[in-house]
Amino acid sequence: MRLPLLAPRREGWTWSAEGGLALISLVLLGALFTLPVALIPLHVARNINEGWNAYFASAAMHGEPLYPARDAAMANTYPPLSFYLVGVLGRILGDDIVAGRLVSLAALLWGAVNVYRLSRWLGAARLLATLAASWFLLAVYILLPDYIAMDDPQFLAFALVTAGAVLFLQAREPRRKRQVLAAAVLIVAGGLVKQNEIALPLALCTWAAMHQRRNLALLLLYGAVCGAAAAALLYARWGPALIDNVLLQARRTSWERAVSMTQEELHLIAPYALAALLGGLLLRGGGRATLVLALLIWSALAGFWMLSGAGVNYNVLFDLILALALGCVALVLAAEAAQPEAARPALRRLAAEAAMMLSLFGFVVHDCAHPYAADIDRLKSAGDWSELSAQLAGADGPVLCENLAVCYWAHKPFEVDFFNFGEKLATGITTDSGFRSAIAARRYRYIELDTGCVTLPCLPRGNVAWLLAHYDAVGEVANQALLLEPAP
Repeated sequence: MRLPLLAPRREGWTWSAEGGLALISLVLLGALFTLPVALIPLHVARNINEGWNAYFASAAMHGEPLYPARDAAMANTYPPLSFYLVGVLGRILGDDIVAGRLVSLAALLWGAVNVYRLSRWLGAARLLATLAASWFLLAVYILLPDYIAMDDPQFLAFALVTAGAVLFLQAREPRRKRQVLAAAVLIVAGGLVKQNEIALPLALCTWAAMHQRRNLALLLLYGAVCGAAAAALLYARWGPALIDNVLLQARRTSWERAVSMTQEELHLIAPYALAALLGGLLLRGGGRATLVLALLIWSALAGFWMLSGAGVNYNVLFDLILALALGCVALVLAAEAAQPEAARPALRRLAAEAAMMLSLFGFVVHDCAHPYAADIDRLKSAGDWSELSAQLAGADGPVLCENLAVCYWAHKPFEVDFFNFGEKLATGITTDSGFRSAIAARRYRYIELDTGCVTLPCLPRGNVAWLLAHYDAVGEVANQALLLEPAP
């Protein structure tokens, strides 16, 4: 049985106040998103993942190996679906990085629409649901601005899973079975894009075990069938190589790292986590609060666990941002329904909404200066990066890039994945003998090395020192990358 949408009566005078908050949010979002969108067609990488994703999208389209051997100097730690989706668009546009950026931006906006729909399911009226979607986008920008319009499949996985959640929560007769089946397909598809989208499915199962057992049984049945079919197809196509890359990936873990990264963002997360917890505990409405609390718990646990892995970024906390947004909605709804009746519900609601949004605006003003300035620097240096790619494209012989986008735009083959190769070396899966021999023989005409790799080596066991002993820096790009040539 579908839980009906709650639509509290709106008093006329509150529309302008709430509309003002929504307008401020949209204007701020437009300002913050302008620069990332402007960077979409430019040959300047926003993150080292962009070139990595582009190479594998190209490999998917050209029938090249998608999952390298276990001892190779590269790895593919993602499931295959995003590479095919981005690769198809990349063939049309002629650039897999631009295609990935467009897909990522569209998926982020789709995810925000799903936040709106989930807020409506909780009982929010349209303006409150709009504020929740805006809150989600603003919080994403604060937490990880480089992921806005970046070639990475995280938002696509998030959009697919949240779309499945909406369908599941709205499933009812006479189309209940079809809606749950569609929900299962979308959730499994999200897992085939990126395997870290686990918190929301777990929260859905927790909620359904308490309130919708029939739908839960269907979801588990359909999900098992779809998941088994997908696993069989993937294994038939790629075999053990896929398991080695995706499930048994070489990666160091450290709980100290998870604690440190959590502490860095605690000033943002803690107040809204408390608000979400209070909202979940205080909200009344047919068990809807159970989903908020379950998602808050599962997303916090899963995010903290994933942050322990080397190279993992705050994108694993996007489900937690969803939980906080829905928790704030629950708190606003609880405030509106609170006693005493003599107090105006609309005034209580507006006060809660204002606290929810204006406090976030404060974080935006405080935190957005650096990422905004960084995007301006990227715009200014786009010509330098294009010149570097052109120089590498004209080089006789192979080249290496830590920032793989540079080599991708230079149409050079993908040979070494600095980060994943470093993780394989650190965990003992492979050796550096072949790499050291190639460096000693000056095999590569050029090597692009990020400047940060000099002070915080990206390759363990002295490999950066070995590289710099055989190659000399002959140029620097945008204070971010060194161009190396073989030493005499």
